[in-house]
Amino acid sequence: MLRRFRERAGLSTRELARRTGVTTSYVSKVELGQLGAQHEFCARAARALELPRAERDLLLALLALSLAEYHPVQSATKALQQAQQAVRRLELGCRAYKVFQLSLIPGLLQTKEYAQSIFSRLGAGHRSTASLAERMARQKILEDRRRSFQFLLSDWALAPHWCSDRIMAGQRRRLRRLATRTNIDLRVLPHGFSFPNDVPPVVTGFDILDEAVVIVDNLNGFTTFRQPEEVAEYAQVFDKVFQLVAR
Repeated sequence: MLRRFRERAGLSTRELARRTGVTTSYVSKVELGQLGAQHEFCARAARALELPRAERDLLLALLALSLAEYHPVQSATKALQQAQQAVRRLELGCRAYKVFQLSLIPGLLQTKEYAQSIFSRLGAGHRSTASLAERMARQKILEDRRRSFQFLLSDWALAPHWCSDRIMAGQRRRLRRLATRTNIDLRVLPHGFSFPNDVPPVVTGFDILDEAVVIVDNLNGFTTFRQPEEVAEYAQVFDKVFQLVAR
């Protein structure tokens, strides 16, 4: 993302390094994902590149995600809340959102009760009011019809594995309501669905934001990928499977 902004501004790595007070090697390593950037550098880079506020926030959100990337969410409640806030800022700058989820209802689609059931399984910190409020606040972007959302779920995720039958019934009603919106395309992998032979095994959920960032779920947190080649691989899997599933 930094490289895209720099090239658009017509600056070389050497010139951006000069304007931000770092070495050319530092800028190159940050752009290649080989080094995590510091907040101060990203702030200076945003000023040097004259980024508008939305793009500046996007750059800083990517930084926050990279810093929270390896934080185990079950033991680092503050890190989790910061990571959720970073995801929210990233989502606010996103126009095209794709979600692939095999085992859970995605956070953007969850009812409050369903989210509470999920959080209760992850530890006391996740049951905090702040964590739940952050999850619910993220869902406001669904109301923006200028954004497009594609959700691909498995039928297994629609069963009450993580909550009561009553809560799951309410969750399914919400999904049906959301599926009627023109900016939301929600599809469900039927039981027994056979993945194409050229699709690698998909064992965990992931989100793709503007074909620029991938957020992959882990058991104790999540990992972000920003390299174009890696993002393209996830996008290819999503698009291929999504087209095979009837709406």
